[in-house]
Amino acid sequence: MDEQSIHEFHMEKLPLDISKLLLSLMLMSSLYLMSFTTETLTGLFLWISCGCYGLLSLFGLLWRLWCMGRS
Repeated sequence: MDEQSIHEFHMEKLPLDISKLLLSLMLMSSLYLMSFTTETLTGLFLWISCGCYGLLSLFGLLWRLWCMGRS
């Protein structure tokens, strides 16, 4: 693949990465507003799951931006 097609590929996937990050932030804020705490096993599982998804989404977005900056 040439640099132009790689850049176009990353530009196509950028809105998806942003929406995944926003989704994870909305999930965490809804967990907070619904008063899920880490004292229960369900709350702990939900917070860990949403936190991991949020971190993966953030690092995916940063990686995509880094790759776009390189090309």
